[in-house]
Amino acid sequence: MLALVSIGTGTAYSQGSGSDSGSQTSDDEEIEVGSGSALVAPKDPKLRGAWLHDKLAAALTAHPTMAKAKIAAYVVEVESGNPLFASNETAAMSLASTTKLLTTVAALGTLGGGFRWRTAVYAEDLDEATGTVKGNLYVRGRGDPTLQPADLKQLAADIAARGIVKIEGQIVLDTTYFDTDTEPSGARLTSTGGWAAAFTLRITL
Repeated sequence: MLALVSIGTGTAYSQGSGSDSGSQTSDDEEIEVGSGSALVAPKDPKLRGAWLHDKLAAALTAHPTMAKAKIAAYVVEVESGNPLFASNETAAMSLASTTKLLTTVAALGTLGGGFRWRTAVYAEDLDEATGTVKGNLYVRGRGDPTLQPADLKQLAADIAARGIVKIEGQIVLDTTYFDTDTEPSGARLTSTGGWAAAFTLRITL
């Protein structure tokens, strides 16, 4: 099968974008909260654990809305694994959108920060002289979650730029990049919770 064109979208970043993304943080880390206020951590790293614990505890109790909310939290130091803060840490809770943090970390660790999803077009047989695809034209998806109609228009323009003017067969969506399991294991696709169970699809618009 002949590879014709491909398009790559959705660069994955492991750090925030912006002109100052590479700047180093100072000893006094400032965390912006509220309307213009800031929390300044102690300069002594040994004091930061207790400081963080007190600030998180205060944040969960100071505001009336937060005090009434059902919240579970467990914070550990990455290097040592020592717990820094715990609140209802053994309570059974729905992870909800915080699960995205786990999948994001796993994706960045496995694919790398510069990974790009690629959607490619293949032809069974191309007559270069006449610009005719003798057979089917295949659009192979690789699970790009950011694919837009504009990207497909760009693919079509790239195909035309290759001199292709006629397709004798069909345009086929090639979904063989992943296996046939499209629903997450254990998910209950009900009328109230189906929106939270994302499908695994090769081509998504």
